[in-house]
Amino acid sequence: MVAMAGPSGFVGVAGTPWSLVSQMNATAFSYCLAPPESGKKSRLFLGAGGKTAATTTTPFVKTLPDDPLRS
Repeated sequence: MVAMAGPSGFVGVAGTPWSLVSQMNATAFSYCLAPPESGKKSRLFLGAGGKTAATTTTPFVKTLPDDPLRS
């Protein structure tokens, strides 16, 4: 695990080829974003670690390359 102090950028989790999820070939991911003022760490899990029993899941939506909402 890599820990960073303060904001360090952004991560793409869409189904596009350049997103982190696609580049890692992950079939699942989950995250928990802690409020900045809480002092707690936010978490991102990819692959099998992203599947948990106590959550609701939403599958990726397949889009066409010319879809205006695809970014």
